[in-house]
Amino acid sequence: MGAGWQARDREAYGYCTAHLRLNRHKIKGMIVTHGHEDHIGGIVYHLKQFDIPAIYGPHLALNLLRDKLAEAGLENRTELHKVKPRDVVRISPSFVVEYIRNTHSIADSCTVAINTPLGVVIHTGDFKIDHTPVDGEHFDLQRLAEHGDQGVLCLLSDSTNAEVPGHTPSEYSVYPNLDRVFGQTPGRLFVTTFASSVHRVNIILQLAEKHNRKVFVVGRSMLNVIAHARELGYIKCRDDLFEPLKALRNIPDEKALILTTGSQGETLAAMTRIAKGEHRHIQIKKGDTV
Repeated sequence: MGAGWQARDREAYGYCTAHLRLNRHKIKGMIVTHGHEDHIGGIVYHLKQFDIPAIYGPHLALNLLRDKLAEAGLENRTELHKVKPRDVVRISPSFVVEYIRNTHSIADSCTVAINTPLGVVIHTGDFKIDHTPVDGEHFDLQRLAEHGDQGVLCLLSDSTNAEVPGHTPSEYSVYPNLDRVFGQTPGRLFVTTFASSVHRVNIILQLAEKHNRKVFVVGRSMLNVIAHARELGYIKCRDDLFEPLKALRNIPDEKALILTTGSQGETLAAMTRIAKGEHRHIQIKKGDTV
């Protein structure tokens, strides 16, 4: 189900690929559920070690993966097969995968139902049940319920804070507070988030349009995700909303929004370098709001 990056301490154990190495001759393909870095970031490294004939996944995820393969010189190492919700992929005679739309912080995210001779295995992928999704694409709970009615051999569920009582708020719940901040900020506004949080980025761009701020995107991953999400229609905004960094000095402070990576203080991320005064093009100054 995809392959992520190792977010771990030096002393911790990494991934164990011994079983894959022993069974490398049996590998038929790889299933990707969505485009978050911890699900596609390690695929390049797997392709360097294993022959993976085909990789299946949603459009946005595979567009992002295609960039990674090209950067690593591996674009001819496998075939990418884009799928849509409710598409069925036959990996082998006894392994058939159905994609089911779910809701998550990134657009174009899916759950998979794996049909085997022994029964159906549901792998949820990452998800939260969001009844007011930003992109209007609702979790296909009907199809999930149909599988439940027919009988499921095993459920493999992956959702952050699943053990915490209650429910996760809708992604759109951040809109009112962000709207207030946009409206009350007199100077330059810095906003940082995960590049792959497409819905959050979409909300930020909607508010930039509403409050007449030009957007300066900082960070290659943010630029790439926005480009692919706009291409696929998951982010809708005017072309003239964006300005190159070199134009920042010519825009009034109250009209500038700097959208950056680095919401968790990642060492090499743009916001971290800006905060340390190490960014080549942007310096924090009095009157800025982060």
